[in-house]
Formats: sequence, C-alpha cells, structure tokens
Amino acid sequence: MFKIILTVIVLSFAQCFAAELINGGFEEVDFPENTSQIESPKINGWNISGGYWNIYKEQANEMDIIEGENSLYLFNSQAVQKIGKIRIEKIYNLKLFVAANDVNSAKNSFVVLQCDKGNGTFVALDTIRLSSVINDTNLKHFQPVTLNFNAASRPDLKDHTLRIVLISGGMAHFDGLNFSEEDNSSEDVLILENDYVKFVFEGKYKSPASMLDKRTDIEHINLVPGQGFYDKPLKSELWQIKFEQGDNTELISSLDLPCTSSIVENLTDGGKTALLKWTNVSLRNSPNSVNIKVIVNLPKDSGIAKWNIDIENNSKIWGLAEIKFPYIAGLLEKAKYDIALPRKNIGLMYNDCSERLFCEYGEGWWMPAQFILADMNNASVYMAAHDPQGWPKYFVCDPGKEFFIQMFPENIGIAGSDFISPYPLMLGVYNGNWIEGCKIYRQFAVNNAKWTANGKLKNNKAVPELAKNVGVWLNVGDYHRATADVKEKNKSINDFQAEFNSPVGVHWYRWHNNIFDHQLPHYFPAKPQVTDQIRDLAQDSNYVIMPYINARVVSYDIEDINDYMPLLCKDKYGSPYEELYGPAPKTLVVCPYTEKWQNYIYDLTRRIVDELGVNAIYLDQVAGAPIKLCYDKNHGHPIGGGSWWVEGYRKMLAKLRTIKDKNGNQIVVTTEFAAEPYMDMADSFLIWMLREPNDLPMLPMVYSGYTLYFGSNCYFPEDKAWKIVQARCLLWGIQNGWMPPEYILDEKNVARKDFFKKVISMRNTTKKYLVYGELINCIDSENKFELKWNGKNVSYPQMQAAVWLLEDKIAVIIANYSDEQKTFETEIPVRGKIMPGNDYIFNSQKNSVKIFKTIDPENLEMVEIRQEKEN
Repeated sequence: MFKIILTVIVLSFAQCFAAELINGGFEEVDFPENTSQIESPKINGWNISGGYWNIYKEQANEMDIIEGENSLYLFNSQAVQKIGKIRIEKIYNLKLFVAANDVNSAKNSFVVLQCDKGNGTFVALDTIRLSSVINDTNLKHFQPVTLNFNAASRPDLKDHTLRIVLISGGMAHFDGLNFSEEDNSSEDVLILENDYVKFVFEGKYKSPASMLDKRTDIEHINLVPGQGFYDKPLKSELWQIKFEQGDNTELISSLDLPCTSSIVENLTDGGKTALLKWTNVSLRNSPNSVNIKVIVNLPKDSGIAKWNIDIENNSKIWGLAEIKFPYIAGLLEKAKYDIALPRKNIGLMYNDCSERLFCEYGEGWWMPAQFILADMNNASVYMAAHDPQGWPKYFVCDPGKEFFIQMFPENIGIAGSDFISPYPLMLGVYNGNWIEGCKIYRQFAVNNAKWTANGKLKNNKAVPELAKNVGVWLNVGDYHRATADVKEKNKSINDFQAEFNSPVGVHWYRWHNNIFDHQLPHYFPAKPQVTDQIRDLAQDSNYVIMPYINARVVSYDIEDINDYMPLLCKDKYGSPYEELYGPAPKTLVVCPYTEKWQNYIYDLTRRIVDELGVNAIYLDQVAGAPIKLCYDKNHGHPIGGGSWWVEGYRKMLAKLRTIKDKNGNQIVVTTEFAAEPYMDMADSFLIWMLREPNDLPMLPMVYSGYTLYFGSNCYFPEDKAWKIVQARCLLWGIQNGWMPPEYILDEKNVARKDFFKKVISMRNTTKKYLVYGELINCIDSENKFELKWNGKNVSYPQMQAAVWLLEDKIAVIIANYSDEQKTFETEIPVRGKIMPGNDYIFNSQKNSVKIFKTIDPENLEMVEIRQEKEN
C-alpha cells in the first residue's frame, strides 16, 4: 500500500510566509488498523463519493487520505474513523465550502490545491480567490470553491501528497468538502501543442497553467504557493487592461472575466492556432462595450508561439491606457535559470537569476533590443516582441512570480480607442543557450525590421567608409593649456595616432563656451583655441573629428525657453517632462516628432561642420534615454503610445545624413548607447557603461555585419582586468578606445599601452571580419583563474575566443589572458569542404574543424579557415 495524504490547512496572512506553507513538513498519518473499509458510507445524509462532508468549527480542520488499490480513503483524524473511499481515476475536481465571520475575509482569502514535487516542496495545481459572501443562518458562507483536478493538470498521484491550503484574510475556515466524479476537463482546458511544446490554458478564465518543453519534459510555469498572495492569486492572468477617463481608471483582468469562447484549430501549413474571446465586456457606466480577442499561433517546426491581443473598444467614455500581455504567473523557477538580457552596453548575464528585472524598451541602457532569454541546461525560454517599428514597451521578468509585457496604445485615454496588435509577442521554448536565442531574434530583425532594410554594411553605401575604418577612439576635451600653440595642444593626440598607426576617432567634448550641460541647446560660439585645434587635426585624413551635442533636451533656464515650450513632450496634464543630470540645471525633454526640433538639430550640426571643419557629429541620449509618452495634440502624432517617437528621431537622423564635410564627404553620425531602431540612420553607437565580468555580446550576435559599436573605456586599478576588457571588446567586434590619449600614453601605464597595441594591431588584421562579418560563437576555456575585477574577486576564463563568419571564410580570434603560454583547443561545426590549414584539422565525417593554437602569455592570435570553392 502506498499513501496519499490530503491535508486541509487554514492560515492567516500573518502566517502565510511560514516555511511549512512552502516546504511542507506535515507528518503522514497511518490508516487505523481496526477500521473497516466502507465502500459508500453516508454522513449526515450525503454519499461521500458525490456528496458533502461537514467539518464543524469545533472539529479539527484536517483530513487524511490514504490510497490503496487505486482508491482514496477519507477519515476524520480527530475521531480516528474512516468515513469513505473514492477511486482516484474518478476524481476531477474538489469542491470546498468555506465559512467566515466577516465580509472582509472574502476580499483577502485564497484556496490553493497543492501537490508535492517529491523534494519536500509543493506546487499549486489550482488557486481560487474567494468571493460572493452570502448569509446562511448564523454564518456567512462563500460561494462554493471548485478546485480543478482534471486530466491536464493532475499529476501522477502515486507516492505524492495532496494539500489544500486556505490563505485567510480574516476568520475564514473550511466548512465542507465535495469530490466530483464528473470529468469537465474538456470544458476547462485548452491545449495548444506540437512536437516541441505544450501550452495549457485552464479553467473558465483560460489562465496559462503550463508551458512544457516536450523534448526535455521541463515545465517552465510553476505556480508556487507563498508568492504574490497580497496582490493576486497564484494564477496566470493572461491579460490585464487599463482604461482611463481623465483621472479615473478602470482595470479589467482575464481572472475576473470568464472566457466567452475558445478553440484550437489546425492551420494549412501544419501549425496550430488558439483563438480565445471575451465578448461584451462591461466597464463602469459603459455596459457591453469591449471585445477582446487573443490569438496564439504555434508553428509546426518551432516551440515559440506568436501571441497577439486585439481590443475593440466601443465605449463612449473610456479610452485604452495600457495592456499587460501575456501575463504569466510562475514563469521561470526562481534561481534556476540563467537569464540573458540586452542591457548595460550590449548584454548582461544574470546567473541563477532571482531578482526582478524591469526593462524599458527604447532606452539604450535598459533594453536596446526587445528580447529576454532564460536558459536551464539548454532547455531555454524565449520572450520577445517582434516589433519592426519600435513602439514603447516594458518587459517585467520576476522569476517564479510573474512575467508580462506592458504595451502602450495610440491615443491613450481617448474614448473608444482600440488596440489591434501591430506586432506579435513571442513566448515559447527552444533548444540551446543565449547564442541560439540571439540568432532567433536576428532572423526576425534582418527579415522584418525597418532598421535593417539597408542591408549589411558591406553593401550599405549610406554608412561612410570613415566610420567603418576607425581603428581606435579617443575621448578628449578642452583641457589643454590655453597658452600653448596648436601643435603643442594636439601633441598627445598626434603621438597617440603615430603610436598605434591606425585611423583615430576623436570624440570632442567641451568645445563650446558655455559650461557642459548648461544653456542647452545653445553651443555657439565655440572656444577659439579649440576651433584652431580641430582645424589643425582635420587636415589629416587619419582622423574622424566628432564634436558632442545633446539632441534630446533643453535647459529650463535659457532666455528663449518660451520658443521651445511648444516643442516639449507633455504628460497627460500638459506639463513638460523634467530631467536632472548632475549639478546642471534641470532639463526638459523635447518631442522628436516636431519638425521644428528636427530642423534645429540639422541647422546646429550644419553650422558645427562648416565653422569647425569637422567630419562627424555625436548626438547624446538619442539612442540611450527613455521614450516619453507625449500628450500634446499639436505635434501631429497619436497621443501616448505608437511608433512616432522612433519615427521622429529617424527623420532627424536622415536629415543629418545629407550633410557633407568640406571635402564633400558624408559626415559620420553617432549617438549614445545602442537602441536598435536607429541603427540604419546612425553610423555607430557609443557604449560606455562600466564593464562587468558577466557582460555578453548579445547585440553583436544579433546585429554584427549591420552596424558598428565603439568604446572600451576602462579605468580599473588592476592591469589584468583592464586588459581583459580591451581584448574582449575586440573579440566582440567593438571599436576600442574612448579614453584620453594621456591615459594610454602615461609612463605608469606602459603595460597597458603595450597590450593595447596588440589589440589594435589585431583589429587592423581582422577588420574585414569585425566590420562585415557575423559573430556566430563565443568560446570560453574551461580553465579559469582568480583575479580582481575593479576591486571584486572573480573567477574568469584564462582564454576566450570569438568565431566570425564572412562569406566562405571563418576567423577564430583567440585571447590568452594568462601569464603562461597556452594551447587553445576547440571544435566548431562547418559547412562544405575546408581547405587544409596549419592550426586545424577538418573532419569531413562530422563536418567540423578541430582547432589547436598555441598562444603566448597575454597575447592574441587568429586562425583563419577557408572553405574550398566548388568548380
């Protein structure tokens, strides 16, 4: 005989975080030997197999169920008397009757059906919020609570413990239990599946209850009790929609509205689609005014589904404000997944992630590309928006608690405003790590996004050759002696260029008379001595001279602020958005959709190019700072959300691309950080945030060969970590530098300078791959060493390599960070027949190349592999 114990527990909110709620710890109760089996007893006139069992307040709130011969036996643990038996295969739901002494208990109570996972922890099979209090003699009873226990959600019961938990906000207690033998699974469950994934939508609300990776049998949705009780039941909402009428708001959720209809249909291409509808939804003072349609398309050959939501709003008073969809509770078990996020330069890995990740798409630091990847031993989850226009949106990923994408419709708060999905949201499973996930996103971006429409850099004439040829960048400003002549002022820059023998980009700050970040957007007149310096350097074709301006905000205290007031972004109350940067006066955000602002930045840039003689311009914040929802109807764009913000900046950048320098060449246009919607209009992106050991080249994995990144600025006190940062940026295709020339040339930094020369030399050697090729793999050596990283102790690979593909050639660039000679060995897959080489062996049976390359201490090498051309 094996045992199944069902325990009914009543907990107050103050107790709900107790360890036993999450971890179990309840003792098994042996079946009394002196009791006889009762096939179909009657208690208080009810048959236990289909009826009602009273548990009065004065009795123990506990039942134990022991299984034998595929049956469940119930007995009252206080009276030690067996009172019934039910066959397991006939149980499809449990109906509970709950009583309370106060109405408020209904608002703050949940009932959870749990099953243990076999390791002492429990997962929720179903969760219900208590509601609808009615009077019944001296007690107040809740509407009967039915916990689904159907074929889709029920586990294999053998050797498992079932548990019912009442999370009580007051004096609520169980007052009865009913086992139903009716199989209603066909009504309550919607299943969408193929050979890769199984999605389950349960109950009348069609809550996402399962996302099972069928290849690995890993369940990625775990509705774990003990998390989120205060604000929501442990149930996936699927969607949450907010409406506005002035300052009034109305929030509706799929958890509160039963699904009107749902169906899964087969598509002609072998895929499947789930269609779910909520019709004639009523809002406050606006009955039957909203229709909601959710479409989930699952292709035949992928575990990643396309999720769309359409909202038809016929209300005369309510306007759409925001949509959270898909809203999935319990996605990604806490501290079990490595989550890769395009953030903080070009990507970041959160190992064993347990923190809540808030990502604001459109802001280059927070989220320059719209996808998140979660990996658990190559059983991975893909979360993305395949939006080819760049609408504002938030991603929230809180492992084990919730995931949702928050979208902002056009015409926020305007009565009757609708939302017809302008892009699909992507959620599902795939096999592989973060690299494979990046390549999935790359397929979307290069085939659908407007910012890749110009094609690869190799054939993209819109990007000046000057930008492609830069080998190293400098960050300079007006810090030279005022009395020195021009040649003396420029000596460190010229010495740097001569030392590294490479085209140099010179990013010039503080060329203007006013204090940095003051009196924006007024930069002229330029400082006379700086103008002379720039003109002197500009005579040398080895330089890209790039002054700084801010193209996003204006200072609130400028004399002509009233001229800019009509151009400013306004919130819903008509007030400008204010931002503060350091000690500078507060700034006000300008709406990029306004043509007058676009023309102002064009005229300013034109003047800088003409008067200073430069061949490039840097626009601060454009691809770095967040998108603002502008409510100014006079700007000509939809109110609130939409793609208009991105369209406005793209128009501005397109105008700047028409400017020519004194030699008749198109100027180089760059901006801060790397928000993807601008990459075909800006020639390169500055990435300057502090480097971390867990950085990832996610953006180069997606966009290598289509755009450029620059910046490896680093001032760590440790030489080893500094050198790793420089070599790593090279491996990932980033143009190195963006530090003052005096820093690199300082005699105290000789070791850094010598290593930096190796890095720049390798870039010059491999430039065709790093500019025109595709980054296809990153490889870390298994051997690691301990070192200091900006004061922190870290363990880091002794060697790293990057694999670049360019047409029929492969370059494997390898860095040895250690102080010893090392041999790098790896095996990579290839296509076609490979020509013989000294540092690798081609295996035609496996279609792979085994590489073995010996590398000196703190050095870099390249192995080039060529495919044999067919006759």
